[in-house]
Amino acid sequence: MTLPRWTRPSSSRGKDFCVHKDEPCDTVGIAYLSGMCTEKRKCILAEDNGLSLAFTIAHEMGHNMGVSHDNDHPACADGLHIMSGEWIKGQNPGDVSWSTCSREDVEKFLRSKASSCLLQTDPLSLNSVILPSKLPGAAYTADEQCQILFGPSAAHCEKMQYVMCSGLWCHVDGEKDCKTKLDPPMDGTECDTGKWCRAGECVSRVVPPEPTPGVWASWGPWGTCSRTCGSGISARQRRCESSRSGGKGQQCLGAGMQYRLCENQPCPAGTPSFREQQCQTFNRLALSWYAVMDDERPCTLFCSSSGKEQPMLLAEKVLDGTSCGTLESGICANGTCQKVGCDGILGSLAREDHCGVCNGNGKSCKVIKGDFNHTRGTAAGYVEAVVIPKGAGEYVWWRRSQHRVTWH
Repeated sequence: MTLPRWTRPSSSRGKDFCVHKDEPCDTVGIAYLSGMCTEKRKCILAEDNGLSLAFTIAHEMGHNMGVSHDNDHPACADGLHIMSGEWIKGQNPGDVSWSTCSREDVEKFLRSKASSCLLQTDPLSLNSVILPSKLPGAAYTADEQCQILFGPSAAHCEKMQYVMCSGLWCHVDGEKDCKTKLDPPMDGTECDTGKWCRAGECVSRVVPPEPTPGVWASWGPWGTCSRTCGSGISARQRRCESSRSGGKGQQCLGAGMQYRLCENQPCPAGTPSFREQQCQTFNRLALSWYAVMDDERPCTLFCSSSGKEQPMLLAEKVLDGTSCGTLESGICANGTCQKVGCDGILGSLAREDHCGVCNGNGKSCKVIKGDFNHTRGTAAGYVEAVVIPKGAGEYVWWRRSQHRVTWH
């Protein structure tokens, strides 16, 4: 995947801009939602506010690739990540990462026609990106960061040293008071002897040893299927034990619960969907409920009563094995919509290669070509052109005539 060559962020050096009004405001970036491949929307406008410009560009490029603010997703509204609506760098260790909601938005965008221009790969994009080994604050001192923000005569304001990691204050020669743009200094900025700023706090440069993770016990047996007919899911668990090095109950890496598809006999004709059946359990004498899918919360049970349009939340989680609807092959498990890998495991990254082999390397299939040159049919009207082998896929046909070639 390659970003279009004509997509370039435009930085506005030292200029304050707003949307729909001509006065100073807190806006630092503007981008069109899902505009990456649209001729007049493939652009980003970002205010040059020093080293924090990098985070602004990342945020706006997210919008350009169909990513909404985390605040628009109930599941991610409480977090602090790149796509938070009111994002201030340095408030939280996770604020320079992408939320799960952002990942889902990007995947949805890449599956849509709006991302078609990204299917072309530029050979230059295959070159590896070498990330700097130093933290940005170790490469730019506090004085240098102030000069980027306020000009060559600026320096770090010593009077505000005690709040340095929560906000970078600078003093400009000839001015009485110190000033700030509210952004914290970059991670790695020295804040005291033997200390530096990390995620908005002044901490020791000495990195404490990471706790040894716990050790998983063996997986337990698979449980019963969540449904008695049609497709459902079954689950199995494993227990996290204390680390072998004597750690005190450290968490294990990975999931303690695993789900897989289970198949039963097909449901009888006319059987309501699994989601519909769950709504019907709330039926009363004069009240019937019908399932309503909420795209933002596909694993929450919303139902609408007959004659009323407004759906109601009847259960925080649908039953395991309910289709999500919004994701390809998505199944709800413990209230979360998960994709199903080709190995039948929910959340698995296993995918079929172009030969149709699960987790294959794409080298197991062969191409069969042939030409059909008959100009006349038989009395019965049919002529055998080719015998397609069992299991073959991805057929391509050409019909040639004197004036054109038709693709099938």
